[in-house]
Amino acid sequence: MSATSINDSLLISLRADPSSWADRVSYAPTDPSDPESDPHLTPRHVVLLSLHAHHHPTPVATDENLLLYLIDEETLYHQRADHYRSALSLAAYLLARLRRPEHLWAVWAARETNYDALKSVDSHYMYYAAGSIQGAREYVERSEAADIVGAAEKGRGREGWWKAVVEEDYEGDTNEAVKGIRKMVLERVAHDEKHGVTDEKVIAFVDDSWRSQTDRWAESLVPEEYVA
Repeated sequence: MSATSINDSLLISLRADPSSWADRVSYAPTDPSDPESDPHLTPRHVVLLSLHAHHHPTPVATDENLLLYLIDEETLYHQRADHYRSALSLAAYLLARLRRPEHLWAVWAARETNYDALKSVDSHYMYYAAGSIQGAREYVERSEAADIVGAAEKGRGREGWWKAVVEEDYEGDTNEAVKGIRKMVLERVAHDEKHGVTDEKVIAFVDDSWRSQTDRWAESLVPEEYVA
């Protein structure tokens, strides 16, 4: 499967009509107890692959809102699932390459969805988004609740994660939740630095040739009927 064989028709349609996103790529399982019953699972993967092909070598800033929407829906899916799909990492990777510090929280929320995601969605994406490890640290230190939730859809992945953190872990105290989540992320930053993560290694990780190949991501995500 080559990058050029990915069908771009859905991406073209979504770019033209943001109002169609909920109907075409949202997490919408037909059986609430079964995340796999989501009919938009494969379409989301196809769009992410199309975005990957279009975002190399240069990211397309005008796709920012679509990427935020897609990672939010993948986050919601993974909150309900007991496994990990590489689409979550692909969304984090594409978002990180826009180099916007505020996207750090979308990546963190994605990591927090389940155990497999925590081990698979690399923290390097947070540092790349923030421009550096120190940039990530400084952004987290000054973040407030509004920054953590950002522009996430109400009731969806990131906003739902934050609401659960506040209500379940901090008994509804938002201020304490902000302090607690800042501390948690900063501890992760310190852990990574202690174990040898540097800005140079972050750049090498994200810019690795493997991650720049749409075909490699496609191998685990797209069934044949979605190939042009």
